[in-house]
Amino acid sequence: MLSGLTLHERFSARSSRLAMTGKDAEDVLYGTSIALVDDDEAVLDAVQGLLEVFDVEVRTYQSGADFLEDNRKVACLIVDYNMPALNGFEVISELRKRGVPLPTIMITAVVDPTIERRAAELGVRRVLAKPLKTPVLLTVLRDAMRLIDEG
Repeated sequence: MLSGLTLHERFSARSSRLAMTGKDAEDVLYGTSIALVDDDEAVLDAVQGLLEVFDVEVRTYQSGADFLEDNRKVACLIVDYNMPALNGFEVISELRKRGVPLPTIMITAVVDPTIERRAAELGVRRVLAKPLKTPVLLTVLRDAMRLIDEG
């Protein structure tokens, strides 16, 4: 995160964020907390690094079980479809059973109409293909955050 940075580093990060978003602190992502669940450490690192530029707190989990055991509150969930033990659908189904209506984005290396249909049935906002495209991910996350703000 940016809290341990010098004033110059914070200004540089703020300038980068402003250049990328055009909005700075008015950005709906600014200061939010999301959960990212994926068994691929490279995906966790890449997405976390990207979102921290926008002052998003990213809590990473390498399994669905680890995420479900953690009771900290987050504004949004990004979850991989294909993981060992619990897949993305099983994680989302468990959240629904618990009465947690967390806005969810599913990521997958295999985009398939069956996956998209099942995801829609579970209330997933969007299924995104890996490798993730930065503008698409940011747009989908912002849309999810706006719906929370409006609701």
